[in-house]
Amino acid sequence: ALNILPNDYDVLNGLGDVRVANYEFEEAIDYYGKAIATNPERVDAYLNKASVLYQMGMFDEALSLLEPFAEKDARIKPIMANASYLRGNSIAGDVYLQKSVSFVDESDLSSVERSSGYFAIAAVEYSLTDFTEAKRYCELAVKNFPIEIGADSYFFLARVYSALGDYDRAWAAIDNGSNIGHFEV
Repeated sequence: ALNILPNDYDVLNGLGDVRVANYEFEEAIDYYGKAIATNPERVDAYLNKASVLYQMGMFDEALSLLEPFAEKDARIKPIMANASYLRGNSIAGDVYLQKSVSFVDESDLSSVERSSGYFAIAAVEYSLTDFTEAKRYCELAVKNFPIEIGADSYFFLARVYSALGDYDRAWAAIDNGSNIGHFEV
């Protein structure tokens, strides 16, 4: 794909994902940077690059990379909250998390954007082991999504239900996700 489309955003971003899967973080950062250079308005490569920077413990760099998009994408503030918690700044994490909830609740977002924001908030709550809140935001995400959510979202929902000991709902979420795809689960 790179030989055919050497400056394609999706190809470069996808190659970054492949590098991450192989724990080749420096190479992943390079590919995400190239994807960003081809289309600086798309957010996914920024999110992916920030995720790698988090894994490398480079929280300040990740936060500064995402800051310009904090008011543009519902997934950004929850990720910034998580980075703040990971770097040991729970006060900033709490502020970002509250701003995340306000942004998703009050902004004029599409159903898909709102759902993505709620899932991102749920992921932060899950990482904080507040499974009840994670469940609440997962259910808001499902409620706001205009069509059936993706398989990965169902599998995340299954993890939340499992953490709460609600295994019947967890299995139902796994079944729903498996019906969409990812049969290896």
